[in-house]
Amino acid sequence: MCFTTADDKLIAWAKKNLHRTQVDSTVLPFGKQITDVGAQALASLCPNLTSINLSSTQVTDVGAQALANAYPKLTSINLDNTKVTDVGAQALADACPNLTTIGLSSTQVTAAAKQQMKAKLFAWATIH
Repeated sequence: MCFTTADDKLIAWAKKNLHRTQVDSTVLPFGKQITDVGAQALASLCPNLTSINLSSTQVTDVGAQALANAYPKLTSINLDNTKVTDVGAQALADACPNLTTIGLSSTQVTAAAKQQMKAKLFAWATIH
């Protein structure tokens, strides 16, 4: 089978790793090209994820919202250097109350939105 996009490769990886609790795009050779399609595939194929690193990918609010809706038990997410805005950040804060580590550096998430997230999550949650 020939995979043409990073999302196709991520989908193939997810199908082989259904029971994983962590995913880290930085160790996948195609990681930087992952889009919302890949994030949505993770959300539907890997139900046990509690830690997600999709930093430096092409993920937007659409992908962040899909992850938020799929993973209420998520404890860690890194979306540094992505296209996520306040909308995606708020979706994560609303749907994932167990988040303790959130990476949002070099995104379009405002300081005000980060403060609102902090107010909703555990006092010790780290948002950067």
